Amino acid sequence: MCAEHAQLGNSAVELIEAAWAHAEGDVILDVPNEDVVCAGGVLLIGDHSIVWDGDIDGWIAACDRILVTGANTIVPGHRPMIDQESALEFRERPYFR
Repeated sequence: MCAEHAQLGNSAVELIEAAWAHAEGDVILDVPNEDVVCAGGVLLIGDHSIVWDGDIDGWIAACDRILVTGANTIVPGHRPMIDQESALEFRERPYFR
């Protein structure tokens, strides 16, 4: 996965390309100083996952990349914010295998 680093105000951010996860062009935004990751459509909490233009292996890799940040607050594309435990539960869904 490619990553670009940028400065947003006083916070360093990392834009991580997660293409071929949920859909073509998925991006993860990591804000390490704030302990936050914005996962976008990669995490669909409370819904069944739909792979539009992506693939399951890419999706699992994107979930792993989110988890490796260690962020305590993860913002999914839909639904309320979650923690690492909930993100891991999402990644371990049986139909991803």
